[in-house]
Amino acid sequence: MINQKWVDNHWGQILWKIAGQVQAKPSLFDEKWNWGEVIAQLKYRYVIIVGGESANSRYEREYGNAQRPIIRRIQEHDSSPSLPMILLVAAIHHPGPSTDPDEKDAPPPRPYLELSDGWYRILAEIDDCLARAISTGKIRVGRKLAISGANLDSGSEGADVLEAFDKSRLIISGNSTSMARWHSKLGVQPSPFVAGLPSLTNDGGLIVLMEVVVEKLYPIAYIWGGSGHKEAPWDESEERIRSDAWRVSLGQEKAECKLTNRTNTKPNLQA
Repeated sequence: MINQKWVDNHWGQILWKIAGQVQAKPSLFDEKWNWGEVIAQLKYRYVIIVGGESANSRYEREYGNAQRPIIRRIQEHDSSPSLPMILLVAAIHHPGPSTDPDEKDAPPPRPYLELSDGWYRILAEIDDCLARAISTGKIRVGRKLAISGANLDSGSEGADVLEAFDKSRLIISGNSTSMARWHSKLGVQPSPFVAGLPSLTNDGGLIVLMEVVVEKLYPIAYIWGGSGHKEAPWDESEERIRSDAWRVSLGQEKAECKLTNRTNTKPNLQA
């Protein structure tokens, strides 16, 4: 019931997980870093172990109870990619310069990320803000990113998560992405992440959620929109006075215009 692509995917994810556990707690080396542990976790991800024999059914958590990993649900179009989630940076890809002679003066293409939820991987396009974070070393392989408000660039219909790896991209932005703590649990999070003003940039894209505190409330100010006008703003009471004066002057202009039109009108001499 399994194929080589499925095994290759989960084999790499399991090795990454065990390596992280052993690095955080070296005393687990003999217990975790061995062939038997990898095989056991590989079986755990796919089948139910009953009495030492593998049942001929898919892993209950992922298939029976429909508790699928977030990347799988996104690729199958069963969950929104804008959900708050924490993903691991599995790889950073740097495309080479274009070989097209018409694009020889074009800026180098931005790098793109390979993200993981611990079960599956997805490619992610980034903006200039996140590209700078990669160049300065803030985003590195192994770091975890807290992501909100992402979009999925794929076909109109969902696809198998392994087949869609090279055919879709998760689009993330700097203002809706932040660094997560090393011990944060991967996957969907219960609430969106709150952005702070110091972390925002003008080229960082969408801000999903930002908490602000109103420290002072100023009255409404009015200004004249004409070019070259440098008069100081005025408050609402003065605006009412100016508005009334403008209406009076407008009424006078209409009356004068109407009177002028009557004076200039010639009488009709036809019977």
